[in-house]
Amino acid sequence: MREPGREVVFALVGGFLGAGKTTALLALARRLAEGGEQVAVITNDRAPDLVDTRYARLNGVPVAEIAGGCICARLGDLIDRCEELLDAVRPSVILNEPVGSAADLAATVLQPLQRYYGRWFRTAAYSVLVDPERFAALLEGPGQGSPLAYLFEKQLAEADLIVLNKVDRVSAEQRTGLERWLAEHLPATPVTAMSALTGEGLGAWWERVRGGTAAGTHAVTADRALATAAEASLAWCNASVELRCEAGFDGEAWARDLLAALRHGVIRANGEIGHLKLLLEGGGGSLRANLTGLSAPVDVQAAGGTGFRRAHLTLNARVLMAAAELEDLISRALQRGCNEHRVTPRVVRLRSLTPDRPAPTAG
Repeated sequence: MREPGREVVFALVGGFLGAGKTTALLALARRLAEGGEQVAVITNDRAPDLVDTRYARLNGVPVAEIAGGCICARLGDLIDRCEELLDAVRPSVILNEPVGSAADLAATVLQPLQRYYGRWFRTAAYSVLVDPERFAALLEGPGQGSPLAYLFEKQLAEADLIVLNKVDRVSAEQRTGLERWLAEHLPATPVTAMSALTGEGLGAWWERVRGGTAAGTHAVTADRALATAAEASLAWCNASVELRCEAGFDGEAWARDLLAALRHGVIRANGEIGHLKLLLEGGGGSLRANLTGLSAPVDVQAAGGTGFRRAHLTLNARVLMAAAELEDLISRALQRGCNEHRVTPRVVRLRSLTPDRPAPTAG
């Protein structure tokens, strides 16, 4: 890799499924671009056809993707994507969003970056974003003591900075309770709060990332059996579908109905939603919809009109259930929803998997 000739800040932004990482990264990229920075994003997942990658491009943010495995075992791919971005757009800041179930990034990504590529990057403090509702469910609610709760706690333990996201959705009392728990259990880790959606606290978060503590200072050793059990309990399913309706269809109503059907299917299967996200693109407009839990509201963001005659659907599902069962649920919900809205679907790809625990690359 050629030296970039100027400082390039590399910032890893982690957090559990549904923590709002993509919304935060794109909001931050816009804020930094307004200040004259050239920002690029690297997405990461276990399969291709990522909503996050396509949505970043729609927002005009240079983006590269690492699909097929967690960056904890794909450091070479991460370096390759960084080099491609440095050659193509010469960013001053690279933001990297890892897989939402990753919990061993300090030792496998951040420390090797500093050790072997310190001349190329200044590795910023590692942020772990927290969704207050997920926090309550896994550490205080019915998920307490589960393999997923173990994974969640490990993510918090290796953070250089914990970021309470979505504070616009919690009361002052709830926020105080979260901060009290973190102060008691992780007293050495600083905590900040923000809402990536409204922009509250966004600038303060970046100031702490860029000028804060060294990166990767809290490497953790995970119990391999528990971590594997947590990963194996989740199913991944990504879909790429072409939609057509000559009379036109209401994309927002269609998306809300699809996510509602998937929610009901997961409830019937006694599963749990890690994250359901979709992106509709077509006719000069786009629509992104997210669902981060069984009781969470559907969040919809649209650019341009939401009426479509032809649209491309990208769907990503991360659900606590069997992979084959999730794939069948998505296939049936898609067909039923299309029938109800008189939309003709053509499935380009539909792939489900249960992730294998990777063999991390140690620093």
